[in-house]
Amino acid sequence: TFVLWFIAVPEPVLAKGKLIRLTGQEVVHSIGLLILKILGLSVVLSFYRSVGVYPSEFVGGPETWYAPLINGFVHLWFLYLFAAFCLDFSRVSFSLLFRARFEAGFRNPLLASRSLRECWGLRWDLPVQVMLKRSVYVPIRKAGGGRKMATVFTFLASGILHEYTVSIHNAAVYEPGKVMIFFIIMGFMILVEDLILNACPGYIRRLAEKTPTPIISTLLILLAASP
Repeated sequence: TFVLWFIAVPEPVLAKGKLIRLTGQEVVHSIGLLILKILGLSVVLSFYRSVGVYPSEFVGGPETWYAPLINGFVHLWFLYLFAAFCLDFSRVSFSLLFRARFEAGFRNPLLASRSLRECWGLRWDLPVQVMLKRSVYVPIRKAGGGRKMATVFTFLASGILHEYTVSIHNAAVYEPGKVMIFFIIMGFMILVEDLILNACPGYIRRLAEKTPTPIISTLLILLAASP
């Protein structure tokens, strides 16, 4: 399944049903992003090589209450950088092959997201997000299902999909049901997030709007790492 990341076909950008021609500036920008992912992966992998598979052993030890947060935080960055590198590689390859514009696989989810819904729905692994939206979310809404029901079932489908892939490429440490539980929790956390945002007084919303995006994104990563 790791190989499939490199050959995943990115979503083409269309105008009136036709491919949009790629500009030289866009090529340079896409290659630059690819190089950044390589550099980021080098840093994270060097960190893993220095401290081991579980970074918490380097900071306080594995028994501390914050150990899962540290391990999850670093692992999410590694997972993002690896997957984004593969999809950027695919995007650059298809763009040069067809001389056309293709959608990015990720939209900087770990530094630019201001909510879980924005992260999962608009920025994280867009090829899978688009597939789940077309095959699960939209059909449920067209069948009369509400937004909450469609969200939960979309994350359930995502859990099934990722449960299958993890069981293959991480077979040595695979624990049945763990990935599924994570995605179900994420679905319910988005619903809870919506309730909290709707119930927040105006001054708290204004304060949140003034908070720098990287700070909010980091808190979201820690929140996602906690399950």
